[in-house]
Amino acid sequence: MLFTTSFTFLLEFLIQAFAVYLLAGVFFYLFFVFIGMKKLDESTRNTNIWFKIIIGPASIYLWPILLYKLLKL
Repeated sequence: MLFTTSFTFLLEFLIQAFAVYLLAGVFFYLFFVFIGMKKLDESTRNTNIWFKIIIGPASIYLWPILLYKLLKL
């Protein structure tokens, strides 16, 4: 009985942590598309909306790496 409750607690904690990570990624994506992408690479200044949509999933999942690169500039 103790194993199932601790496993359930751990599973709920991991799911909530992943949800927070994805939510932070979505907020970072919105910042990155409108402000950060232009600072990181000048050639993305005149890109269309489809490019910004395509890079969405990658920037949501890899937001800590992109944030590190932006802060390093």
